[in-house]
Amino acid sequence: LDRLFLMTYNWHWPGGPSGPIAPIDKIRATLDHAVSVVPSSKLMLGIPQYAYDWTITEKDKVGTAYSTQHAIDLYTGYESEIHYDEKAATPWFRYVDQEGALHEVWFEDPRSLLAKFRLVREYGLGGMGCWHLGITMPQTEEILSEEFNVVK
Repeated sequence: LDRLFLMTYNWHWPGGPSGPIAPIDKIRATLDHAVSVVPSSKLMLGIPQYAYDWTITEKDKVGTAYSTQHAIDLYTGYESEIHYDEKAATPWFRYVDQEGALHEVWFEDPRSLLAKFRLVREYGLGGMGCWHLGITMPQTEEILSEEFNVVK
């Protein structure tokens, strides 16, 4: 094979319980195994570029996917406190919507993206890719340009 794209995201999804989309400890475990069986230069790291919002007060915890920027707009609009899960290296917040339902949102921010981007160098990977373009936050391109020589 020329390249193997590792989907290292979606550890939590809209139909499951709320939690980090791409926890760094799970990504590391995946990479540790992957580099033991495939040359690291052939591996591409999958990076999430979206948020999940779960309504957690209902019996069926249903999640919704949307852009990271929408998550940022939500926490600023609701003036939510941002928490940072150190083990997962991922931010999250809660808010109560207009109908009184409690929500929990997990997303990526510059801290979490930088931690993931740096794994590419640490593991000597062949590159990275994301799901999906067009829904990133404005800082993503700046962080990429600072960390890598981007070749188009």
